[in-house]
Amino acid sequence: MKILHLNVSYGRGGGGGTEQCIPNLCSLLEARGHENLVIFSNAFSNFPIVPNRKVVQLEGICSGNLPAAKNRVLVAEVLEIAQREKIEVVHFHQTNNPLLVHTLTNFSPSVYFVHNHILTCPSGQRLYKSSWEECTLQPGWACLVNPYLKNCGTRRPVKVGQQLQNCFQMRQEARAFTELLVDSEFMKQTLLQAGFPANRLTVTASVTELPQLTEQELAYPTSDTLPIVLYVGQLTEVKGVEFLIKAARQVRTPCRFIIVGDGYALPTAQKLVTKLDLAKRVEFKGWVLKEELGQYYRQASLLVVPSIYPEPFGLVGAEAMAYARPVIAFRRGGIPDWLQHSKTGVLVEPANISELAAQIDQILTNPALGEQMGKAGRAYLEEKFDPQVHCTTMLTAYKRAIQNFVSFQ
Repeated sequence: MKILHLNVSYGRGGGGGTEQCIPNLCSLLEARGHENLVIFSNAFSNFPIVPNRKVVQLEGICSGNLPAAKNRVLVAEVLEIAQREKIEVVHFHQTNNPLLVHTLTNFSPSVYFVHNHILTCPSGQRLYKSSWEECTLQPGWACLVNPYLKNCGTRRPVKVGQQLQNCFQMRQEARAFTELLVDSEFMKQTLLQAGFPANRLTVTASVTELPQLTEQELAYPTSDTLPIVLYVGQLTEVKGVEFLIKAARQVRTPCRFIIVGDGYALPTAQKLVTKLDLAKRVEFKGWVLKEELGQYYRQASLLVVPSIYPEPFGLVGAEAMAYARPVIAFRRGGIPDWLQHSKTGVLVEPANISELAAQIDQILTNPALGEQMGKAGRAYLEEKFDPQVHCTTMLTAYKRAIQNFVSFQ
């Protein structure tokens, strides 16, 4: 089988989960004798070069904001590539281009992995930043005024209208798929509430790697040095790094806070560290290559996932669990799908900074508890999120898409 993958970005440069999952999924598929072609908009400098895996970068192809004339040219180019390469199934990842989706789904069997909230929220965040409350509305007229009333997206009038129109168009295109895949039960319920039928929704968490580690690599850190509280991810407002920094001020246990990642919120976060006089306690490491992240997980006593918006899954938590590290996270979105409260980590109510600090203290002052939770997390990951099971689920979805496509021709 030859699969075409379409996504905004591609690589293992320490970015978000989806662009890292695609190379891993391709490797799993290739190990079973299948071929992959990846077309994407943005590349990290170290995206993998793999023999017999073709990759094509077309800037903007997965965006819904391209000028119409340019979009038609790029979509025609993708169609020509797909025809030339004799693609058998198209796998849409993070793709927000209705014309691209419409064109390819009429050409080829296709599946859509809904990694984000673009089908249920014009801004893709489902969050009121004025109150940090989750939005539960369906797209409609309220989406034209709530950016100004509740700060849930851009406040540029033309952009607000474009996002809403694009959301409606993508919802319409998504309804044509016979196969929609999601990372979590939370995402399944979100799409069910949006009117998508249950028999077309499949839950399969996109955990595509489970590193085989030695006992030494999985060993919990000793008390010889200051314990490390780790954050890994993009530095954006909705990822909640500011909540972690504010909690750091209230944590009583001597420790270090290491923040791995980059993003537009970095200057704000750095200013907050200075304002709270935490420069000796909080360190910013910037982007770290995927291959180098392991050393940070091994050194850490715990990982904090302070995302304030409803994560479709939150892959960074699974990464930490693979290294037998406990996770503390806000109880929101798909995170409860993998974080077993009081077993593999701790769930904290969203935006509760004092409780977040208290739970960090609880684990730091009780290393035996941290070790126990970490081991439980690794075991749970091995049991519930086997990458080979995910690969099998994807292949089954591809085959169903092909059968359904043929039956309607």
